[in-house]
Amino acid sequence: MVKFISVILLMMATEASCTMYLIYTEKRKAFKAGVWCSATILFTSLAVVNYVEDRSLIVAAVIGAFLGSYLITKFNKNKES
Repeated sequence: MVKFISVILLMMATEASCTMYLIYTEKRKAFKAGVWCSATILFTSLAVVNYVEDRSLIVAAVIGAFLGSYLITKFNKNKES
């Protein structure tokens, strides 16, 4: 169960950092985009290491990816309002 939750959290972080990367790329902020891209690779790598051992953790990866994208998009939308 711990690995399941850790994969969810890692994929949430992956999707959130990927979204931030896209935001800063669009704003032409190269350094910040680079930092968020690096974070995306780090979080993805850590998640993959976990679910390669146990394929059932792919479900956790999908849940985390959805939650990460959804929450960071909602957060940024509320921030702009």
